[in-house]
Amino acid sequence: MTSEQILILIDSIQNSQMPLSKDKCSELLGIPAATFQKQLGSLRSVFEENGFRIEGKTGYGNGYRIYVDDAAKYYEYRDNILPKLRLAEIESLTSQKNRVRKLIKIFLDSDDYIKLDDLADELMISKSQFNKDLLEVKQFFQKYGITLESKPHYGSKIVADEIAYRVALTKTLMNEIGVDEENGLLRPVFFEEEKDMLEDIRKIIIDCAKEYDFALTDLTIQNLTLHLYIAIKRINMGRPVDIDKILMEKLLEENERPLAARIAHILNSKYGISFNVEELCYIIMHLSAKKIAKEESIDDEVMEIIDDMFHRVKERFNYDFMNNLDLRITLGMHTIPLLKRISFHLVSYNPLKEEIQQKYFRAYDVALWACKAIEEKFDCELKDDEISYYALHFKMAIDNLKASDKKNILIVCSSGRATSQMLRINFEKSFSNQLNRIDTCNFFELANINLKEYDCVFSTVPIKEKYDIPIFKIKSFFDVSNINSISNMLNDIDKNEKEDYPFSEKLFFNDICAVDRQDVLEQICQRISKEKKLPDNFLQSVLERESMQATRFEYVALPHTNGVIGDENIIAVAILKKPVDWNDGLVQLVILSSYRDDFIKNNDKFFSFLLEIIKQSKIVKNIVGNPTYSNFIECYKKFVEKGEK
Repeated sequence: MTSEQILILIDSIQNSQMPLSKDKCSELLGIPAATFQKQLGSLRSVFEENGFRIEGKTGYGNGYRIYVDDAAKYYEYRDNILPKLRLAEIESLTSQKNRVRKLIKIFLDSDDYIKLDDLADELMISKSQFNKDLLEVKQFFQKYGITLESKPHYGSKIVADEIAYRVALTKTLMNEIGVDEENGLLRPVFFEEEKDMLEDIRKIIIDCAKEYDFALTDLTIQNLTLHLYIAIKRINMGRPVDIDKILMEKLLEENERPLAARIAHILNSKYGISFNVEELCYIIMHLSAKKIAKEESIDDEVMEIIDDMFHRVKERFNYDFMNNLDLRITLGMHTIPLLKRISFHLVSYNPLKEEIQQKYFRAYDVALWACKAIEEKFDCELKDDEISYYALHFKMAIDNLKASDKKNILIVCSSGRATSQMLRINFEKSFSNQLNRIDTCNFFELANINLKEYDCVFSTVPIKEKYDIPIFKIKSFFDVSNINSISNMLNDIDKNEKEDYPFSEKLFFNDICAVDRQDVLEQICQRISKEKKLPDNFLQSVLERESMQATRFEYVALPHTNGVIGDENIIAVAILKKPVDWNDGLVQLVILSSYRDDFIKNNDKFFSFLLEIIKQSKIVKNIVGNPTYSNFIECYKKFVEKGEK
């Protein structure tokens, strides 16, 4: 475990009223349950040396607890040692993410030109690797309207207006600090000398917000604390904000002006900082963009946006949320402050963005498409952070659809029409809240029925032939035990996955040579079309989804269609002969998919496996090193078996 994972584990167990299960702990840390147990065992001696133990029993009602044997040692480890270890991990230059973060800070901290060769030498990396890192840096700055200006013989420096500079710096610092909902700032060892200043600013914000009955989340308090901290530093450096008169007049009319003036007055008294009218507007801007909206504040314009979102989702993904009042209100309340952020060119930081994109990529796809309604209306491009918040709301709504999804069942009975009708009546009477459609047939008619229309089959006679949906054997007559067993069968439909692997050897390609991303996708789709009949717009849909946001995660690409296309589930695996550049990163393993909603509902292990290979580079190395179908399936099989232990 990394020091950050240990911090998350300690805080989560300590703040939970109940012991945390093995599965919950592994989910929090983003690692398999078996890996969690193994790593926890290896850390036992480290924890004991630092005055505490994490112990627990597995099984229903049990879980892990923290037992503190030496409080002084424990708090020293938790509050000082672990944060410093985390800082060392963040500053390690072996990771591209850390090098990119360091380069961003170097450019933000300098007003002068910097020679790129000197930066490459400082990072101790090759010129080619440095150029890849620099491309990531440019893309980061581009999100905030900042350009990297180059001048021959001098080097490069950033060109940005003051607001863009402050927002970019805040985002960088928040990525380093992390989030702690209880303490606001997560043990900011990065600001040892300014700990007290940060805590004072945070307290001023909280006290003033209470005084004016202004609702803020812990995350927005942390964000605002850093913005004000940076504002004070920049004012002292003679770097004030410059806000145009039209926007300034608009901001001065906002309801948050009295609160902003109160905060500015207290900061002025404490730090001797004179906030001019533009700096006051800067505070108003952030307060207005972070205010928690209330249900009664949702106006007709916002409701029209939500309607547009729902229409797009229904058309593309076949999810119908038009009558979901809870989702409508939740999205409306989130959209109100978002529209403020759009007008002020601000972004709401989302610390769980990457995790949401990886774990809930179906919900993220839905949000990505739904947010087109906002982007087209206001001629803007929403950032990943903002879309990820919408994805969380859609994830909950999709889960609720699954939970309330009534089943279509087929009853197979060879005892005659009367028995079939009696079974049908008993099913309707006993399970009306779980069933949408009930059809009957005899055994000999089964071969001519399209079973894709049903979730499962209940049969009074043995059915030896294998089908793609669950087949349950039942008695001809209902009694209490029969009703209970059928109820369990219905509840287990969504939990049961096919024993067959979701991968097909016919759609496994290990001989593709391609020059770029589009070439890869074209070749894979062409290969698939030789085995299956694809819709005419299949490739176009995949490319459309890629154009919205590339689907690369580390060394793996997971391209897919932009919504539900066709009636067939398609999972194709391609191990490329040589890596190709895929959105500024090399990829050699590609898993292209197109699936119906029933596949999503019944194949949790498949999606868990995708998440695992994203996180575990050793699995990708294994697959690429031995690019055979049997080895790939063996990797999947081992993953499934590990999860079942």
